[in-house]
Amino acid sequence: MVKPMKPNKNSLIVVALFLAALVGPSSGRASVEGGQSPQAAQNAPARPAKDASLDVAFVFDFSKLDLASGDAAKDAALKAGCDTFARTTRDQVYPLLREITGVALGKYYKDIQFRIVPTGGVPMKGAGGMASRNQIWLEQRYSVGRTPHPFDSHELIHVFNGCTHVLSGSSDHIWHAALMNVVQVRLGWGHVFRREDSVKNIAALCQKIEADPNGPKAFEYRTAILGEELNIASYDLGEEAVGRLYRNNINPRPAGKPSAAMVSVWGKSAVHVQALMETLTRDYSFTIDDRIRKACGLS
Repeated sequence: MVKPMKPNKNSLIVVALFLAALVGPSSGRASVEGGQSPQAAQNAPARPAKDASLDVAFVFDFSKLDLASGDAAKDAALKAGCDTFARTTRDQVYPLLREITGVALGKYYKDIQFRIVPTGGVPMKGAGGMASRNQIWLEQRYSVGRTPHPFDSHELIHVFNGCTHVLSGSSDHIWHAALMNVVQVRLGWGHVFRREDSVKNIAALCQKIEADPNGPKAFEYRTAILGEELNIASYDLGEEAVGRLYRNNINPRPAGKPSAAMVSVWGKSAVHVQALMETLTRDYSFTIDDRIRKACGLS
């Protein structure tokens, strides 16, 4: 069961935000939406997308919410939250994700549909949010109820990943911290996930893998480590690097072949991991220490 993520915490990001994947052509991605309180970024004014035009329609369904409770002030606040959520997600977050990833969702879908529901209303039990193709469900508290800025980037990233087939690991959260961070910084709201948390989490995850390298959660821990490393990269290398890493992972063409150790851990995804490691080291001299490389099958 997926449980809501606490504000400003990304402890074991991929493990805590566990993906429940449905089998078949209409596979769904269930996840927890974080109601993170953004960290203030000093001297970081908003930098909107260069192109705010839309190539895909956005449809928002708020009909499951109690918009006519009889409390005029409460109803007005909720309606304002709905309007802000729709406007920010559609006109700011989506164009930024498109710019950073180089991917236009209009190439894949005519529309993206958001259904905002009360607690427990997401089709997958226990999930605060869920994406299935171009369909997104979000609980009220993780969407229009988010403070101080109602918007979604988390589930939209799942939609992008489902179209691009980038490295997903065990739960399709590898790219979330890095992309959510660079988007929120561009919005002028500061980082979502802290660098220092990722450093601590990586050490704890490595320890778990070393204690039981073939355990039932070992692959989850390894993919969590990559998500934490990309979060660190978002701090150390910046938005341009995150975008390039993502784009190079869509149809990866690494210069070298994945090692036997990498294939044993990552299977068919090893080529994506190889491409990611090559881009990090070749283009950015980003160092991943030997302990992490061994734990994740990167050597």
